[in-house]
Amino acid sequence: MQANPALLRSLLTDNSEQAQQFQLLSQLGGELQSQLQPWGGPRSDWANNEFNLGSTLEDNPLQNLRTGLGIWRTMLPRLASDTIVRIFLKHGATVWVLRTNQIGGYDPDIASISPITL
Repeated sequence: MQANPALLRSLLTDNSEQAQQFQLLSQLGGELQSQLQPWGGPRSDWANNEFNLGSTLEDNPLQNLRTGLGIWRTMLPRLASDTIVRIFLKHGATVWVLRTNQIGGYDPDIASISPITL
């Protein structure tokens, strides 16, 4: 839609229901982005698919600390998942969360575990 603004304008002016849905989707996307990337976009090496084996604290300690704080959600994936679910529920979505070890069929040995978050 960003690449073709004329198409976006025509779609939104021709169909008011579609315009309303697009506005709701834009609000959802904006909230997801502000919660998951509060300091801008993803790391430059992630956004550009750069091959980077990493670095040590001696390389650039302040830069590494700032980068680590910016990507804390990768270190706490459950918190990031809970954030996404909360935002979707806030916007009226229906959410079904599956654990990866539950996918694939019936297993009578699986018991429910209460969800916890840090």
